[in-house]
Amino acid sequence: MYSISVVIPALNESKNIGHVLDLLPEFVTEVILVDGGSSDGTVAVALAHRPDATVIPQSTPGKGAAMVAGMTISTSDIVVLLDADGSMDPAEIRLMVEALVKGADVAKGSRGLPGGGSMDFTPIRKLGNTVLTKVANILYGVHWTDFAYGYFALWTDTLPVLHLEALLHGADHPLQSTDGLRHRPRKLGHGFEIEALVFCRSARRGLQVVEVPSHEELRRHGTSNLKAFQDGVRVGLALLLERCRPRDKAGRLDRTLRPKS
Repeated sequence: MYSISVVIPALNESKNIGHVLDLLPEFVTEVILVDGGSSDGTVAVALAHRPDATVIPQSTPGKGAAMVAGMTISTSDIVVLLDADGSMDPAEIRLMVEALVKGADVAKGSRGLPGGGSMDFTPIRKLGNTVLTKVANILYGVHWTDFAYGYFALWTDTLPVLHLEALLHGADHPLQSTDGLRHRPRKLGHGFEIEALVFCRSARRGLQVVEVPSHEELRRHGTSNLKAFQDGVRVGLALLLERCRPRDKAGRLDRTLRPKS
């Protein structure tokens, strides 16, 4: 039987995190909350709803840095990345796990598949995602329907192959952000572009990436930290730079060692 971790990056999500945790499927065995320095009681609320959650403080700004920090300490066979704002349906974790158990290495949510959709697509976000998806399909020889969406799951044995921990230290993509904002990520890979790097790197290493339908809701409370144009540019840079990056010596993935359901 396989174990499942859910990693949730959070920054001042006290009004949302309890709702998200209450909806987690019963088969989730580990919850890792990566707190970005919340000042609104997010951690206390999370522990009230999920006393067994592991809480780690985030030392490097950015959603990507938080996600990698959480993934690297997971003790489970499968790790799922979930937003804390209530826009992603935890019930869809079951679809992703099923795709992984059937043979996928990475399962990614898609708002473009039948049964998927979004309540939060502004015109600029929708246009940007359409362009980025088409560019990704051309550059990486894939047929994805939704590139810039951060709801995904993977087997933890893929992490060494993807070399994600190097991103945490800025070793892979040292490009600096120039926005000068204190709480914004600086190294490429530390922000919302982390999903792009995971998917592109998976494609380059021959991992099987399967899309499953996902429906994105509006965040329940508060304002998103996503800046459509600025973060879209970072995603585009990640998409292009990862394609130009020399192949490194990725470890061999032995799928026969994975637990059976």
